[in-house]
Amino acid sequence: MRNMIKFFTKEGGWVLDPFMGVGGTLLGASLCKRNAVGIDISEKYIETYKEVSKKLGLKEQITIVEDAKNIPFIFEDSGELFDLILTDPPYCNMQARLKTGDKAKKAGKRFSTPFTEDPRDIGNIEYSAYLQALKEIIEKAVPFLKKGKYVVVFTKDLQPNENHHNMLHADIVLTLSKVKGLSFKGYKIWFDKAQNLYPFGYPFAYVSNQFHQFILIFRKEA
Repeated sequence: MRNMIKFFTKEGGWVLDPFMGVGGTLLGASLCKRNAVGIDISEKYIETYKEVSKKLGLKEQITIVEDAKNIPFIFEDSGELFDLILTDPPYCNMQARLKTGDKAKKAGKRFSTPFTEDPRDIGNIEYSAYLQALKEIIEKAVPFLKKGKYVVVFTKDLQPNENHHNMLHADIVLTLSKVKGLSFKGYKIWFDKAQNLYPFGYPFAYVSNQFHQFILIFRKEA
């Protein structure tokens, strides 16, 4: 996050994360002398961020416990305040989906634990509803981004099924490209070396391991 922030902003710039979670974006901003505002519906996650920030001796950034859908009310007449919107939202309802193969055996359970039980959490809703909810939130955040600046979204694909390819990154691009004034500029790949290799489906079927996330880059043109 620090590297992305340094690339897209200058020292003293302002960064917004509508899905701050435990605050990776905010920690990154502090590491490179930027200012940041993080929003999350979970007070628990925000408190975790504050503890980590204090432990690392970093500047504590602005945090707001709120539903990101209320961004227009949070910032009201602030105008084009931000130099970058950088966020790593939930990847649809991935956390609530069925675990498979060796990963399920190692975890000792068939389902992951959702981030929250909050019905407002977009990590708890199905695919198409998730895309529309994400679009709504980004759409509401863009007016507070300076013209010519960027929206950067981390995401990861889900396993395909018989009904859909589940290439979430591609569907996010299609969906967010419909936001007025926002254009897709490309992506970067983050290779996550911490991921473990699991023999999903072996030896009867092919199931991909995913060791990467997509960093989707959009620009505010107007």
